[in-house]
Amino acid sequence: MDFGDEDPVVPQEELDAIAAACGNHPDVEMRIHAGAGHGFSHTGWPGYRPEVMDAAHASLEALLARLRS
Repeated sequence: MDFGDEDPVVPQEELDAIAAACGNHPDVEMRIHAGAGHGFSHTGWPGYRPEVMDAAHASLEALLARLRS
């Protein structure tokens, strides 16, 4: 899961709750991207951050590859 640390839709207390709920589950990765807000992956949105999207996309591709195998 990829989140921005400046996302008003998913504030820090929600990130903490998600992290606590996931615990140390081996199949869950949570990444918090510094300086990214909501919609960092949406081309054309004011908060679009291509460098963050590239990192999140690489993680998504790795997940999909694991699911396919």
